[in-house]
This record gives sequence, structure tokens and C-alpha cells, in this order.
Amino acid sequence: MARKDDVTMELPGVGKRRGRPPTGNASTPAERMRALRAKAKAEGREQVSFFLSADEASALRAYVKRKCADTEEMTLGDAVGRIIRDRLMRKR
Repeated sequence: MARKDDVTMELPGVGKRRGRPPTGNASTPAERMRALRAKAKAEGREQVSFFLSADEASALRAYVKRKCADTEEMTLGDAVGRIIRDRLMRKR
């Protein structure tokens, strides 16, 4: 049987949680990923996964850094898409 502690004083602020209160409507990681895939599909985009060598990845990051110096944000995926459009899909 637990003994009642009537000697220790309560600390101020104990019992209150910090930050935004939970709403109970939080999505699971699987639900967030499902929504992301649905949005990408609706935009006509497809997920592709591949590996690059360390040199290729470094060159890609340098390309993104160079292109983003004076423009909006560009992700690595955006850079790969741009390179594919410029090199493989241009009309000859």
C-alpha cells in the first residue's frame, strides 16, 4: 500500500505541460506519408529511389547551392528533375 506523502511541498508549475496542448487529432506517420503520396500523385509526380556515389551527391549539392544563391529554395529532387528535363527531354 502506498503511503501518502504529506511532508513534501508541491513544486510550482508541476502538473502543467509545456507547449501546445494536444488536440487528439494528430496523424500517425503512416497517415502523413499516405497524404504526401496522394498529393504527389495528384500533381502528376512519382517517387523514384536510387543511390549516388559520394562524388555525384557532392556535385548535386553544389549545383543546388549554386542555383539557390539568388532564387527560391530547390530540393535535391527538384535539381534531379531539372537536370533530366534539360538533358533528356529537350527537343533536338
